[in-house]
Amino acid sequence: MSRINLEDPIIERPIIRGGIKYGITTLPGTANATLDQDMGPIIQMTPTAARVLTLPAVSADMRGLTFMITNGAAFTLTVNNAAAGAVAVIPATVGATGNITCLGDSALGIGGWTGGL
Repeated sequence: MSRINLEDPIIERPIIRGGIKYGITTLPGTANATLDQDMGPIIQMTPTAARVLTLPAVSADMRGLTFMITNGAAFTLTVNNAAAGAVAVIPATVGATGNITCLGDSALGIGGWTGGL
């Protein structure tokens, strides 16, 4: 896994006080998209129609890779694995979210929260 979520952390009484790096990746809503390991863990899309987000091919070194996907429009976001199998569907509701986690040999998806992050 190439994404690094910590950068020069300061650890005090085991609390991370700074240096946490959680990027937000904003995808254009005008086309389907393919996610990759270097994208921030928070994915935001405001689709102009129903869209498909495709996960990277799963490998053992991706275990624990997580994406939190937020829908910014009233169109469905379907999250597929690399083989085009549906992993989760994020509802057509502004602020709906889904959580996708790689287990090392497959991806587990939970979609359907409509209350936002």
